[in-house]
Amino acid sequence: MNDPGQGVKFKVQELTDGNTYQVYTAPSRRQALDFLRAKEVKREREYLIVETPEGNFGKDLIMIFHEGSSEKIEFGIRLALPKLTKSKTHCTRCGYPVLPAGAGIPGAKEWILLDEMKEKGIGFRCSECGTAWCPFCVPAEDPRSVNCVVVP
Repeated sequence: MNDPGQGVKFKVQELTDGNTYQVYTAPSRRQALDFLRAKEVKREREYLIVETPEGNFGKDLIMIFHEGSSEKIEFGIRLALPKLTKSKTHCTRCGYPVLPAGAGIPGAKEWILLDEMKEKGIGFRCSECGTAWCPFCVPAEDPRSVNCVVVP
């Protein structure tokens, strides 16, 4: 299997308005996207940016995007933690931050689309154990199918 970092070189770290940018260079879009897919970003206001001759591409804790237009290319993959971890602020399965649904979609009353939840970083809270779950880790067909977490 090819190394996803092959051809990608670190350039600089920039701190701007409370945001952290790790900037890299790559010879092609494909190499940039392979690199970004292999990296996790678990902190808000942290970004990986890869400059290529075909444009700049980035990743934050939600998605991989085209930097110039902020257009979503794809959602990032969230790997499971070694074990479920009880938390009211971070996803119990993957450890990513979870915002309450009321904070991200103004006017939402009856229906909230799962993709909108993913884009806004909002999620679910289990009514039984109080743990937070991101929309990437809760099964879309039945969010109640997640077992409650009992962690001492």
